[in-house]
Amino acid sequence: LAISAVAEIKKSIPNIKLIIAGTGDDESRLKEIVSEMKLEDNVSFLGFVNEVKKQELLAKSWVYVNPSSKEGWGIVNIEANYYGTPVVGFNVFGVRDSVKDGYSGYLAENFQDFVNKLLKALKSENGELETMQKNAINWASKFNWEDTVKIFDKEIAKQTGSRTVKKKVNKEVDVLVSA
Repeated sequence: LAISAVAEIKKSIPNIKLIIAGTGDDESRLKEIVSEMKLEDNVSFLGFVNEVKKQELLAKSWVYVNPSSKEGWGIVNIEANYYGTPVVGFNVFGVRDSVKDGYSGYLAENFQDFVNKLLKALKSENGELETMQKNAINWASKFNWEDTVKIFDKEIAKQTGSRTVKKKVNKEVDVLVSA
């Protein structure tokens, strides 16, 4: 979907660039699609990137595109927001939990809406992108492991009547055990 969106956006932003980082089973199929759509100048495949390179890419990108139609938890969306990069994705479970629509990014209902939201982010005016970048950083700062453990502990207590107990094993390792 991201590649198809680039084909649409290219009509109004001819020099748009989509960088696909990582590898997977669909990589060769996606490269074929790029070739068939004649988007070689607009879409590049980096293959595997280490954590430092991923952080660099997230920090310099204008928008992080999450074209997933299903997602467990969109941690990469929070990572992008941490670097001030707004996210455009679909309004599906996981993505909608990690993107605050209109604040840290945009959620789309269908493909055309996805294209429109990407265009809105890329063509923002009057400081809209800068505001969303600041909002993205603020949104990402709300997610941390300490608060997550507290929420998890409360949910376990609510569901089971017991709670987790955090035991310090050493300076580097924490273990959660059911109490």
